[in-house]
Amino acid sequence: MNRLIMINIIFGILLVGVLGIVMGAYNNTTETIRIPIEKGWNLIPLSSGELSKKVDSPIEISDFKYIFLYDYGDEEYKLIQEDGEEVTPPGGVHGGWIEDNDMKYYLGGSVWAYSENPGDMMLSWRGINSLYKDYSNWEMVRGWNFMHVVPNMVSKQLSEIKGSCDIEKIAVWQHQDWTVVSPSTLGDHQDTAGLSWDELVIADTNLDVGLGMIIKVSSDCRLGSSGDGGSNPPSLP
Repeated sequence: MNRLIMINIIFGILLVGVLGIVMGAYNNTTETIRIPIEKGWNLIPLSSGELSKKVDSPIEISDFKYIFLYDYGDEEYKLIQEDGEEVTPPGGVHGGWIEDNDMKYYLGGSVWAYSENPGDMMLSWRGINSLYKDYSNWEMVRGWNFMHVVPNMVSKQLSEIKGSCDIEKIAVWQHQDWTVVSPSTLGDHQDTAGLSWDELVIADTNLDVGLGMIIKVSSDCRLGSSGDGGSNPPSLP
């Protein structure tokens, strides 16, 4: 079995960027993020990297009662924090929750975090490895994938982000409920009416950086720019 590696959790903002309802704030110069936390469940981005402690924060990671990570291999949620304390992973204190060969599926991931109180969390992205901020490194598995918006997604259409992926649905969590957008429902939302699926812009501005969401793809694939041709060659006829 491959060794397990630890993941460090870093959180970003939550907003409904798909519908243009901004709830968070990202400063491109200082790379600081304000995360509005709701009472209840929050879908919040994670990245592997060191978390800056230089920013005063009303709500800290340890304030969450529960944090769950979705395991794509086992297809189930794993409780990784309870009552502010990290849960010991299967491999013990020196183990981790993600096998090293599966890390490629979590570079742009997000997790469920339960808070008993609303408020803001202030964190800094400064110093994070570029792998976690460049979506072209992110691989998706067939079905639903947990992810978040990064700076180089801003102002780009879905056609410029999807790479080799056939994205079927995008879902955002707000006010303890889902907002789901698909090619057949674009016309149901005022901000997306008249757009084709490929023209959809998930992140209008830097205010959307860190948006936690889930996307559904039809098969294993890799995100990337429209000019890179995706990660796979054409299939056989």
